[in-house]
Amino acid sequence: MRSLVVRLVALMIVASLASACWADFPDSRFGGGDGWIESDAGGVDWFSPADGPVGKVDKGLAVDQAVVNCKPDEFLGCNSNKAFQRCNKAGDAILTIDCKTAACDAKEKRCDECKPGAAPACAASELRTCSDDGLFENTKCQHGCQADACCKDDDQDTFSCNDCNDKKKDVFPGQQKFFDKEADGSYDYDCDKTEEPEFPAVVSCPPQGKCEGGGWVGTIPACGKEGQFSNCVKITGNCQPEAPKKKKQRCR
Repeated sequence: MRSLVVRLVALMIVASLASACWADFPDSRFGGGDGWIESDAGGVDWFSPADGPVGKVDKGLAVDQAVVNCKPDEFLGCNSNKAFQRCNKAGDAILTIDCKTAACDAKEKRCDECKPGAAPACAASELRTCSDDGLFENTKCQHGCQADACCKDDDQDTFSCNDCNDKKKDVFPGQQKFFDKEADGSYDYDCDKTEEPEFPAVVSCPPQGKCEGGGWVGTIPACGKEGQFSNCVKITGNCQPEAPKKKKQRCR
């Protein structure tokens, strides 16, 4: 009997000590370093270093690891007809994606504005692509957009979109000068899809009025080719061709 009493007393002492220690254990010791911080209202904020606070639970509840640690980019469902939630790329926070004017497609696990992976297209001066979330993304093209791509201006003539030869700075729409050398197989320097000769006719001097102009004597040469060229001049009071000289036909 004495032995039983001694055992009971010992158990009571141990229980009393354990109760006192548990009561003095501070709440701030729970959840340290696990993504929890105490709020002024006595609750606990769940936070993500990359994306900021993403949720809040009552103090003392267990951490829901299925939510805090999610699969990167995992679709978590539509939370309305115009938005859905997915895990971020780091796998440590939930992101809400606004579908804007589009709708959430639970089957495709994205917004339904466009199909990811679709070929890019021009939207005025911008290049339009489709994001993994099913939303259009527009990239402004510095030199405009054409043929479903941002235009390049390799020759820095500021005419990249309509430039028929972006390797030659002298070739661009509206070019007014004429040239006697080909620009990579063509004399179309003004990008109008034709080779316009500077002097397309034989010489014909006006009998009256100003004596000016000139033309070819005999055969009209092609672009870049030589021919006999004569200018109109006044000789003994009459407007007539001067002695012809060799000249190259220039074009644009």
